[in-house]
Amino acid sequence: MRPFDPFVNGYHDTADQLREHLRRRADRAFARADREKASLASVTEFNRRCQRLREEALLSLGGLPELPAEVGGSVTGTIDCGPFTIEKLLLETLPGVYASANLYRPTSVERPLPGVLFLCGHAREAKAYPEYQHVCRALVRDGMVVLALDPIGQGERLQYVDPDTGEELVGWGTTEHSHTGFQCHVAGFNVARYLIADAKQALTYLAARPEVDETMLGVTGNSGGGTQSSYLTFFDDRLHCSAPFTYLTSRASYMATGQAHDSEQNLFRAVAMGLDYDDLVAPHAPKPLMIGAVASDFFCIEGTLQCYERLRRVYELHGPAENLTCVVSGGTHLYSDVLRDQVRRFFRRHLHGDETPIVSGLVSYADSLESPLEPLEPLEPTLEKALPPDSLWVTPHGNVALARPEARSVYDLTMEAWAARRARRNQSGGKERRAAQRERLRTLVLGPRPRPPLWVREIRSGVDEATGAAWFHRFTFSEPGIVLPMIEVRARGIGPNAPLTVVALAEGTETLRTDRERFIELLRAHPRILLFDPRGVGATKQRPVNGRRGDGIYSTLYKLNYDAMMLGDSLFAMRAFDALRALEYAHRIAPSVRVTGEGSSGLVLLAAAVLDGDIAGGEFTGLLRSFEEIVTERLFRADLVLEVFNLLDLPDVADLIAALPHVHAREFVDGRGVAVAPDDPAGSPQSLESAGPQATAAGA
Repeated sequence: MRPFDPFVNGYHDTADQLREHLRRRADRAFARADREKASLASVTEFNRRCQRLREEALLSLGGLPELPAEVGGSVTGTIDCGPFTIEKLLLETLPGVYASANLYRPTSVERPLPGVLFLCGHAREAKAYPEYQHVCRALVRDGMVVLALDPIGQGERLQYVDPDTGEELVGWGTTEHSHTGFQCHVAGFNVARYLIADAKQALTYLAARPEVDETMLGVTGNSGGGTQSSYLTFFDDRLHCSAPFTYLTSRASYMATGQAHDSEQNLFRAVAMGLDYDDLVAPHAPKPLMIGAVASDFFCIEGTLQCYERLRRVYELHGPAENLTCVVSGGTHLYSDVLRDQVRRFFRRHLHGDETPIVSGLVSYADSLESPLEPLEPLEPTLEKALPPDSLWVTPHGNVALARPEARSVYDLTMEAWAARRARRNQSGGKERRAAQRERLRTLVLGPRPRPPLWVREIRSGVDEATGAAWFHRFTFSEPGIVLPMIEVRARGIGPNAPLTVVALAEGTETLRTDRERFIELLRAHPRILLFDPRGVGATKQRPVNGRRGDGIYSTLYKLNYDAMMLGDSLFAMRAFDALRALEYAHRIAPSVRVTGEGSSGLVLLAAAVLDGDIAGGEFTGLLRSFEEIVTERLFRADLVLEVFNLLDLPDVADLIAALPHVHAREFVDGRGVAVAPDDPAGSPQSLESAGPQATAAGA
């Protein structure tokens, strides 16, 4: 018995097939969106498209939380900086949800002043990050009231901290966003809904301050703060000025780099619906908009220039494009001195109404090393010394969760939102609901995928000297461009007409190389086996597309799964389709077909077996006890293949098993990845729905 040699024994290069498959689909979607934008001939048509995108994006967010009309804020301290003061604020953005913030206000306020919301990128110190302090200080000195907000997972808002030791149970920033984002996606939400809710409520608080002119509001931020600024611009018409920096590019350009995005930056079906970066800020037209970039950013400048050109056409639909500016600074990813100087000028002119000169259109301050454009001469920056981060803390020890242990976290909000959605879903009868869930599974897996006849190539065979088992290397195409490798193995004396067991393992056919003894044990129990490699596994393992190793955040499969999600798909669904095609072939060559598998690979095969509907029996090990445990277990552990948008609206694990006579699970794992015996009452795959409402609280 032997696994495939590289390139499926030299017959086919599969190392990039998954990425190329997703890119081909994305390119078709990009072309559709480009044609749609090019056809817009009036402001009315443009507004109609914006409305459609907003409605679809809200569905991808799972809607926004209900926002209180007023936002409470308490001042926990004040810093006197001479010409301005800094208030340390604790805002209640949602009932029981507290956000730490700093309010910069001029010491002398004779009339209502413009208000600017500063949204922070992925810096651990968030509002206290020196680079961000410099922007806020520059703006307040120019006569603006500036509110700098800590986003969840950063600054004083780390939510997974041991109250006794202060240890971070989940890493700050993007790690926390990915952790909570996974839970949100599985429940049919996106963690961005909470970032947007915080930003909208911070803007509400800022507008209500007596020293602020509520008609003159602006927003800025870079990187992750550029993301939040763009989302706020998309969903909130109160802004008079918007200046998102070092984020806006194009999906096609960014996807080609192989880089991954943060969880909140990946909206389900974004590519499929035609929602590109420029679409997030295009509804702001014709109001003043400045997009900022640095020439050597990982948010690629080519995409930023494409984004600008698309926005220029939008502004020209409304009239002269004099309110649109794209500023390019030299250097790498940061809120640079040039961008800080330009945003000051932008807000002074458009919020204060003074005669500060600014250049509209595309302008570059990068020199000839980076830019082909004639550079403008930047001003010499004037920087004050930033304050120590801990001096800007709103809470005694720099953590809201420790200062307000009763506060609700994103985990709590997601649990509550899911419980409400589940209650509405459960108003239908159990039989009707299960039928609807089965149909959603069918739609998810089959979708619009082409299903060509299976022409199978047998390219190598042999007999294993040690065991006498016969083996056969075969491959076919699951769908155009997707090679599906399979290895059939027959124990000594087993003929071609014996019953066949289709086996799903984490490493697929590579198991013959990495754990031969384990496979021999499987062969003793199942004397005729068909191993297969769904896309990205075994002989089709994807070549790394970035420098991240393993299967954690930002890894190759993390990035490709999010690419699939933006197309309205998932790795789980695509692999289940491959498994279904393997079962189709198994029925063709055997009188009866059984299934067996383990872990998330087993769940993929189990879903396919339910859709197949003609399985003689089987057994699984290491299955997640319930998909709901991904949401209900605060510190869950789950394979990223299970990060499927609205997974909880599909049949749960127990329902999948129950749908197949003579198929059972020998062992489960709970939401923490701990093995649970099926005969343990606490470990039975009983859904929370049948366990009653108390189960949700207990799961929390």
